[in-house]
Amino acid sequence: MSQTERLYRLKSWFDTGQCLTRQHVLDELAISAATLKRDLAHLRDRMNAPIVFDRERGGYVINFGPRGEPKGPGTKMIVSQSRNLWLFARLARAGY
Repeated sequence: MSQTERLYRLKSWFDTGQCLTRQHVLDELAISAATLKRDLAHLRDRMNAPIVFDRERGGYVINFGPRGEPKGPGTKMIVSQSRNLWLFARLARAGY
């Protein structure tokens, strides 16, 4: 599976509001922990996705919903909101 396909699947899972545990993603995508780390870093750093680790739920979540509503506590809310908007606009322009 290519990186583009993995990023699209991660984005799709995040859009449903799921909390993605590390093991779930590793099993579903059949990738290594290092690949997951690189993919999450790509989403955060290059696509500015506001991905955070939710300790209470034990997994990764996007801190804002598709309409920009906050999903819970997080740092730098306005920055995260604008990054989320930019991420989804970029994905829409790319045809996802």
